[in-house]
Amino acid sequence: MIILGMCIGLGFFIFAETSRQFGLAGKVAPEIATWVPLFAWSFLIITVLLFQEDG
Repeated sequence: MIILGMCIGLGFFIFAETSRQFGLAGKVAPEIATWVPLFAWSFLIITVLLFQEDG
């Protein structure tokens, strides 16, 4: 469980940094680059939590 949490945290870090680099390069608006990783991971975590609660 600890390893899974570390992998998820690393995945979020990589996704957030990639998004940040897109924002800094001007390929995506900085506001969008900031919020996309947060919303994407929030939806992912909520989905996993709901499947664990039901299952």
